[in-house]
Amino acid sequence: MRQILIAGDSTVTDRKSSGTYDCGLCYTGWGQMLPLHLGAGMIVRNFAVGGLTTETFRTEGHYAALCDVLQPDDIVLIQFGHNDQKLPHLQAEGQYRENLLQYITDIREKRAVPILVTSLARNSWRGDTGLYNDMLADYAETVMKLGNDVNVTVLDLHKVSVEWICREGREAVKPYFYPGDFTHTNDYGAYHIAGFVAVLLREKLGDITANPAWYAPQPSKIPPELNERPNECMTRREALWLCMKMFSYFTINESTKSGNDEGVIAAAQNGFLTFQDDLDKPITETALLAVLRLAASGRETLTVSIFQTQNASDCCVTRQQALAIVKEYETQMGVQCITKAPDMAGS
Repeated sequence: MRQILIAGDSTVTDRKSSGTYDCGLCYTGWGQMLPLHLGAGMIVRNFAVGGLTTETFRTEGHYAALCDVLQPDDIVLIQFGHNDQKLPHLQAEGQYRENLLQYITDIREKRAVPILVTSLARNSWRGDTGLYNDMLADYAETVMKLGNDVNVTVLDLHKVSVEWICREGREAVKPYFYPGDFTHTNDYGAYHIAGFVAVLLREKLGDITANPAWYAPQPSKIPPELNERPNECMTRREALWLCMKMFSYFTINESTKSGNDEGVIAAAQNGFLTFQDDLDKPITETALLAVLRLAASGRETLTVSIFQTQNASDCCVTRQQALAIVKEYETQMGVQCITKAPDMAGS
């Protein structure tokens, strides 16, 4: 099986929790979440360690450990810069560039495939001016130039992550980072950034099977179990699961059923809802339409109650009615969420 080996710093590394685990209160690098976005046939080995530079990754023995398991045709992802920029002799166009070039040369000599990754952006802004402060622009630019100079593939994660941070805004992005930290992601952020990396890999190499479900929605059939008992009220849990499935936020195993917690837990872990909602209560038409709008509007994080628009006097909608509403919403919005209409014959 083909391997992806990763060299990097704390923004990339695997991290373990201490004490009680909390998805939002942990440091997690994108390398730890990358396997979740890749298909079968790929092995990810993460050699990234917090605090390292392009220099200390080699001098402290981490590069040697990577080389011990490196095979011809393996992919080596290399992302540094956050710690290099703190040291005068590792400035972007100085030893930083030379160290990256040496890694490229060494890996090619081993008949493996070096791939440079530009530095993950920080959630850094200029005071209260509302202007983004790109602290790693020169390092990203050096990597892009080096890739062009020596004909090595570059994944421009910096560009993609800057665009994401600026699009969402400083406050909206904070839940993806460790509290009070503008550099290190938590589980939510690591999962999201790893998705960026998976998409970039697929775009550059083509032979990488990526599962960027949040990035490129794929049509999916209505879960057959929602056709059962069509006259029963649809629960909030089922409606949420249906939206997650329709708009392909993340992989849901075929064994996952609409009434199970697995899909809902996955949604919560990836920041798409809060557990303040009573998910087993019936959903109303007002609430269902609110969920559909949120799900289709660019994958906004559902950081507040998605059912806050629900009125106590509203009647619940049956499963049959809910699926009809979904189809009508498709038509009105000109989107294709599901690939076939529900079969309610004989119900």
